[in-house]
Amino acid sequence: MAMNPRLLRPLATGFNPKSIAGLSLWLDAADSSTITISTGVSVWADKSGNGRNATQNVGGKQPLNSNTINGKNVVTFQGTDDTMQIAANAAFNANSQTIIIVARQATAANEVLWYKADSNSAVGVITRYRTGTQFWLYQKNDGSAATLVNASNTNTNTNVYATVLEPANQAGFVNGASVATATVTTAYDNNSGPFLGSRRDVGEYLNGDIAEVLHYSRALSASERSKVERYLGGKWGITVA
Repeated sequence: MAMNPRLLRPLATGFNPKSIAGLSLWLDAADSSTITISTGVSVWADKSGNGRNATQNVGGKQPLNSNTINGKNVVTFQGTDDTMQIAANAAFNANSQTIIIVARQATAANEVLWYKADSNSAVGVITRYRTGTQFWLYQKNDGSAATLVNASNTNTNTNVYATVLEPANQAGFVNGASVATATVTTAYDNNSGPFLGSRRDVGEYLNGDIAEVLHYSRALSASERSKVERYLGGKWGITVA
Protein backbone atom coordinates (compact mmCIF):
# COMPACT_ATOMS: atom_id res chain seq x y z
CA MET A 1 0.00 0.00 0.00
CA ALA A 2 1.37 3.39 -0.93
CA MET A 3 2.29 5.68 1.93
CA ASN A 4 0.23 8.81 2.39
CA PRO A 5 2.37 11.60 0.85
CA ARG A 6 1.43 13.92 3.70
CA LEU A 7 3.43 11.68 6.05
CA LEU A 8 6.54 12.37 3.99
CA ARG A 9 6.37 16.13 4.35
CA PRO A 10 8.94 17.66 6.71
CA LEU A 11 7.64 19.09 9.94
CA ALA A 12 7.17 22.85 9.96
CA THR A 13 10.13 24.60 11.49
CA GLY A 14 8.30 27.77 12.48
CA PHE A 15 9.24 31.37 11.83
CA ASN A 16 12.64 32.20 10.38
CA PRO A 17 13.98 35.79 10.56
CA LYS A 18 15.18 35.42 6.96
CA SER A 19 11.55 35.26 5.82
CA ILE A 20 11.32 39.03 6.33
CA ALA A 21 13.11 41.09 3.69
CA GLY A 22 16.11 43.18 4.59
CA LEU A 23 17.82 40.96 7.17
CA SER A 24 21.40 42.20 7.27
CA LEU A 25 22.66 40.62 10.51
CA TRP A 26 21.61 37.67 12.67
CA LEU A 27 23.59 36.69 15.76
CA ASP A 28 22.14 33.70 17.63
CA ALA A 29 24.02 32.55 20.71
CA ALA A 30 21.80 29.45 21.03
CA ASP A 31 23.45 28.10 17.87
CA SER A 32 26.75 26.77 19.16
CA SER A 33 28.11 26.43 15.63
CA THR A 34 28.25 30.25 15.40
CA ILE A 35 30.43 30.67 18.50
CA THR A 36 34.23 30.48 18.36
CA ILE A 37 35.93 30.22 21.75
CA SER A 38 39.47 31.47 22.28
CA THR A 39 40.07 32.97 25.72
CA GLY A 40 36.39 33.84 25.54
CA VAL A 41 34.15 34.40 22.51
CA SER A 42 36.43 35.63 19.74
CA VAL A 43 33.92 35.28 16.88
CA TRP A 44 30.12 35.33 16.94
CA ALA A 45 29.21 34.37 13.40
CA ASP A 46 26.43 36.00 11.40
CA LYS A 47 23.61 33.64 10.35
CA SER A 48 22.07 36.09 7.86
CA GLY A 49 24.37 34.87 5.08
CA ASN A 50 26.08 38.26 4.82
CA GLY A 51 29.22 37.33 6.78
CA ARG A 52 28.97 40.26 9.20
CA ASN A 53 30.49 38.54 12.19
CA ALA A 54 31.01 40.13 15.59
CA THR A 55 34.63 39.74 16.64
CA GLN A 56 37.06 40.46 19.45
CA ASN A 57 40.73 39.61 19.00
CA VAL A 58 41.94 40.64 22.48
CA GLY A 59 41.52 37.73 24.87
CA GLY A 60 40.95 39.86 27.95
CA LYS A 61 38.08 41.70 26.23
CA GLN A 62 36.26 38.62 24.99
CA PRO A 63 32.84 37.88 26.51
CA LEU A 64 31.95 34.41 27.80
CA ASN A 65 29.54 31.72 26.60
CA SER A 66 28.66 29.91 29.84
CA ASN A 67 25.37 31.50 31.01
CA THR A 68 21.97 30.37 29.76
CA ILE A 69 18.52 31.88 29.26
CA ASN A 70 15.59 29.47 28.90
CA GLY A 71 18.08 26.61 28.68
CA LYS A 72 19.98 28.15 25.78
CA ASN A 73 23.49 29.54 25.81
CA VAL A 74 24.05 33.31 25.62
CA VAL A 75 27.03 35.64 25.25
CA THR A 76 27.91 37.15 28.63
CA PHE A 77 29.59 40.55 28.94
CA GLN A 78 31.23 41.02 32.33
CA GLY A 79 30.89 44.78 32.76
CA THR A 80 34.58 45.69 32.79
CA ASP A 81 35.99 45.80 29.25
CA ASP A 82 34.22 43.08 27.27
CA THR A 83 33.04 44.23 23.86
CA MET A 84 32.64 42.96 20.31
CA GLN A 85 32.55 44.84 17.02
CA ILE A 86 31.02 44.24 13.61
CA ALA A 87 32.83 45.60 10.56
CA ALA A 88 31.54 48.79 8.94
CA ASN A 89 28.93 48.23 6.26
CA ALA A 90 26.43 50.37 4.40
CA ALA A 91 23.58 48.33 5.93
CA PHE A 92 24.34 49.91 9.30
CA ASN A 93 24.17 53.42 7.81
CA ALA A 94 20.75 53.02 6.21
CA ASN A 95 18.37 55.93 6.75
CA SER A 96 15.76 53.41 7.85
CA GLN A 97 16.67 50.35 9.91
CA THR A 98 15.45 48.05 12.67
CA ILE A 99 17.50 46.54 15.50
CA ILE A 100 15.98 43.84 17.72
CA ILE A 101 17.98 42.42 20.63
CA VAL A 102 17.29 39.87 23.36
CA ALA A 103 19.31 40.86 26.42
CA ARG A 104 19.46 40.76 30.21
CA GLN A 105 21.26 43.24 32.47
CA ALA A 106 22.68 41.80 35.69
CA THR A 107 22.95 45.19 37.40
CA ALA A 108 21.21 48.54 37.27
CA ALA A 109 23.82 50.68 35.55
CA ASN A 110 24.43 52.86 32.51
CA GLU A 111 25.18 50.17 29.98
CA VAL A 112 25.01 49.79 26.20
CA LEU A 113 23.64 46.92 24.13
CA TRP A 114 24.31 48.23 20.60
CA TYR A 115 26.35 51.31 19.70
CA LYS A 116 26.90 52.75 16.26
CA ALA A 117 28.86 55.98 16.11
CA ASP A 118 31.88 57.64 14.60
CA SER A 119 35.18 58.04 16.43
CA ASN A 120 34.01 61.32 17.97
CA SER A 121 30.79 59.80 19.39
CA ALA A 122 28.86 62.33 17.32
CA VAL A 123 26.43 60.08 15.50
CA GLY A 124 24.04 57.24 16.15
CA VAL A 125 23.70 55.76 19.63
CA ILE A 126 21.19 52.98 19.02
CA THR A 127 19.39 50.70 21.50
CA ARG A 128 21.18 52.02 24.53
CA TYR A 129 19.55 50.96 27.79
CA ARG A 130 20.30 53.00 30.89
CA THR A 131 19.59 52.60 34.56
CA GLY A 132 16.12 53.09 35.99
CA THR A 133 13.85 54.84 33.54
CA GLN A 134 15.71 55.56 30.32
CA PHE A 135 15.75 53.73 27.01
CA TRP A 136 18.00 55.61 24.58
CA LEU A 137 17.30 55.13 20.91
CA TYR A 138 19.37 57.68 19.13
CA GLN A 139 21.97 60.41 19.53
CA LYS A 140 21.48 63.21 17.04
CA ASN A 141 24.18 64.27 14.64
CA ASP A 142 24.92 67.45 16.62
CA GLY A 143 25.94 65.28 19.57
CA SER A 144 22.94 66.11 21.76
CA ALA A 145 21.06 63.16 23.16
CA ALA A 146 17.49 62.20 22.40
CA THR A 147 16.64 60.62 25.75
CA LEU A 148 13.44 58.60 25.67
CA VAL A 149 11.78 57.76 28.96
CA ASN A 150 10.65 54.25 29.75
CA ALA A 151 9.46 54.15 33.35
CA SER A 152 8.00 50.65 33.26
CA ASN A 153 10.98 48.50 32.36
CA THR A 154 12.94 46.39 34.84
CA ASN A 155 16.69 46.23 34.30
CA THR A 156 17.33 42.68 35.41
CA ASN A 157 14.60 40.99 33.34
CA THR A 158 15.36 39.31 30.06
CA ASN A 159 13.71 41.51 27.44
CA VAL A 160 13.21 41.84 23.71
CA TYR A 161 14.39 45.37 22.82
CA ALA A 162 13.32 46.71 19.43
CA THR A 163 14.37 49.98 17.83
CA VAL A 164 12.82 51.18 14.57
CA LEU A 165 14.61 54.11 12.95
CA GLU A 166 13.30 56.21 10.07
CA PRO A 167 14.71 59.48 8.68
CA ALA A 168 12.73 61.66 11.07
CA ASN A 169 11.07 59.23 13.46
CA GLN A 170 12.37 56.76 15.99
CA ALA A 171 10.43 54.27 18.10
CA GLY A 172 11.43 51.93 20.91
CA PHE A 173 9.67 48.79 22.11
CA VAL A 174 10.25 46.43 25.02
CA ASN A 175 8.62 43.00 24.78
CA GLY A 176 6.33 44.29 22.05
CA ALA A 177 5.06 47.30 23.99
CA SER A 178 5.80 50.84 22.83
CA VAL A 179 7.98 52.66 25.35
CA ALA A 180 9.39 55.66 23.49
CA THR A 181 9.11 57.77 20.37
CA ALA A 182 11.09 60.72 19.07
CA THR A 183 11.31 62.97 16.04
CA VAL A 184 14.93 63.81 15.25
CA THR A 185 16.93 63.94 12.04
CA THR A 186 18.93 60.77 11.54
CA ALA A 187 22.48 60.72 10.24
CA TYR A 188 25.01 57.92 10.20
CA ASP A 189 28.72 57.82 9.53
CA ASN A 190 30.69 55.32 7.48
CA ASN A 191 33.72 55.18 9.72
CA SER A 192 32.99 52.20 11.93
CA GLY A 193 30.68 49.29 12.47
CA PRO A 194 28.49 48.80 15.53
CA PHE A 195 29.75 47.64 18.91
CA LEU A 196 28.01 45.12 21.13
CA GLY A 197 28.13 45.54 24.91
CA SER A 198 29.86 48.89 25.11
CA ARG A 199 29.96 52.52 24.03
CA ARG A 200 32.55 52.01 21.35
CA ASP A 201 35.26 50.21 23.35
CA VAL A 202 35.78 52.91 25.95
CA GLY A 203 32.98 52.68 28.48
CA GLU A 204 29.44 51.91 29.65
CA TYR A 205 30.23 48.19 29.40
CA LEU A 206 27.33 45.78 29.68
CA ASN A 207 27.21 43.58 32.76
CA GLY A 208 24.81 40.99 31.44
CA ASP A 209 23.87 38.75 28.56
CA ILE A 210 23.05 39.18 24.89
CA ALA A 211 21.18 36.21 23.49
CA GLU A 212 20.24 37.22 19.96
CA VAL A 213 20.65 40.22 17.66
CA LEU A 214 18.69 40.89 14.47
CA HIS A 215 19.33 43.88 12.22
CA TYR A 216 17.20 44.80 9.21
CA SER A 217 18.36 47.52 6.82
CA ARG A 218 14.87 49.01 6.65
CA ALA A 219 12.09 49.99 9.04
CA LEU A 220 9.92 46.95 9.69
CA SER A 221 6.16 47.36 9.71
CA ALA A 222 4.32 46.82 12.99
CA SER A 223 3.19 43.37 11.88
CA GLU A 224 6.69 42.37 10.76
CA ARG A 225 8.23 43.61 14.00
CA SER A 226 5.61 41.71 15.99
CA LYS A 227 6.44 38.46 14.15
CA VAL A 228 10.11 38.83 15.04
CA GLU A 229 9.41 39.78 18.66
CA ARG A 230 7.02 36.84 19.14
CA TYR A 231 9.54 34.46 17.62
CA LEU A 232 12.21 35.70 20.02
CA GLY A 233 9.84 35.67 22.98
CA GLY A 234 8.86 32.05 22.39
CA LYS A 235 12.45 31.00 21.89
CA TRP A 236 13.88 32.75 24.95
CA GLY A 237 10.94 32.38 27.34
CA ILE A 238 9.79 36.03 27.29
CA THR A 239 6.18 37.19 27.41
CA VAL A 240 5.65 39.52 24.43
CA ALA A 241 2.62 41.78 24.08
